Amino acid sequence: MAPFVVAAFGIGMTIGSLVVPRLADRAQMQTAGATLVWTAVALALYPLAAGNVSWISLDVACIGAIISMTTVLQKRLMGVAGDAQNLAAALNHAAINTANALGPFLAGLALSAGFGLTSTGHVGVALTLAGLVVWAFAWRYDRFHGGPGRHISPSSESGLAQGRTAMEDLRS
Repeated sequence: MAPFVVAAFGIGMTIGSLVVPRLADRAQMQTAGATLVWTAVALALYPLAAGNVSWISLDVACIGAIISMTTVLQKRLMGVAGDAQNLAAALNHAAINTANALGPFLAGLALSAGFGLTSTGHVGVALTLAGLVVWAFAWRYDRFHGGPGRHISPSSESGLAQGRTAMEDLRS
C-alpha cells in the first residue's frame, strides 16, 4: 500500500503546484493564509485518517499540496527584500532547512514521550498555528503600512506620503 500513498503525495504536490501559484498571483497574502489553514486541517485530520489506507492516501495528497507554499513565500520575499534579494533568498532557504529539522525533532519528542505515532499530526498542527500567527502579523503589517514591505513616510520635500521599503528606511 505504501506505493499508493507515495503516489497520492505526488499527485497532491502536482495539484498544489498548479493551483496555489495561480491563486497567489491574484491574492498573495490571502493564499498564504489559506494554505496555512489548509495545512492545519490536513495535519489535524492525519490522526483520524491513519487507520484507513484510502483516507490516509487522501490526507497525504492534501499534505502534498502544501509543498507549493514555498513558492508563495519566495515570491513575497522577493517583493519585500528590495536590494537584498540574495540575502532574503538565503534566509528563506535557511528557514526552510530549520523547519525541516525542527518538525521531525519535535515529532520525535512526542513519540519518545509515548504519545503514539499519530501525535506527529498534532505537532504539525501546533507548528502550523505558530506559522499562522506570524502570517497574521505580516498581513496586519501590510494593511497598516500600505502594502508588502512598504512604509508610509512623510516626504521631506513635499510633505506628501511616499512609499519606502523597509531596507530604504534602514539606510536612512
